[in-house]
Amino acid sequence: MELIVFALVPVAIVIFYIYLKDKYEKEPKRLLLISFLLGAIVSIIITTLLYGVFDLALPLTDSLSVSQQFVHVIFLSKPLIIVAYIACISNLSTNKII
Repeated sequence: MELIVFALVPVAIVIFYIYLKDKYEKEPKRLLLISFLLGAIVSIIITTLLYGVFDLALPLTDSLSVSQQFVHVIFLSKPLIIVAYIACISNLSTNKII
C-alpha cells in the first residue's frame, strides 16, 4: 500500500502544479486526470512489451548475476528513452505546451 502512495504522490503534485500554473485557459480537472491515467497505461503497456521482447532476445541465465541484470537494464532503457524522445518531439512539432 505504501508503494502505491509513494507512486501517486508525485503524480498528484505534478497535476496540482500544472493546474495552478495555467492562469488563462485552465484544463478541466477531469481531462487532466484522464490524460495522466492514459499516459500511465500506455507506459505500462510499452514497458511490458519491451520486457517481453528483451527477455526473449537476452534471456537471463543467472538471475542473481549483477552484470547480467545491468546489461538487461541497459538494453531495455535505451528503447524507452527513444520512445520518450519521440513523444517529446511529436509534442513540440504540434506546438503544444505540456
